[in-house]
Amino acid sequence: MKTITLAELKQIYAIDSVEIHSHDSSIYTVRMHIDKQYYRLLEQNNKPYQRRSVEHVKKDLIDANANRHIGSLALIHQSAYDEMVGQPSREEANRLAVPLARS
Repeated sequence: MKTITLAELKQIYAIDSVEIHSHDSSIYTVRMHIDKQYYRLLEQNNKPYQRRSVEHVKKDLIDANANRHIGSLALIHQSAYDEMVGQPSREEANRLAVPLARS
């Protein structure tokens, strides 16, 4: 998967979709779909972009991509705990996608 920083986002006119991935302990990372490619968002020092709130992520994206188009925005949560609640094994991850407002 390709990577992109917040500074590089300022050069992008349109982001097709943004996925804010929820991890345990309230850590959020970002994956974006731009021009038929997926990108993982990085900090300026090339470390993974991480924030402690969805609102902080949204603010960073809006600030970095001001006056440009952001398509769909969703909060993604994947659970690896199916076996703990008696669910059978599955080929695909147990994934919940919640659409978010951009503002």
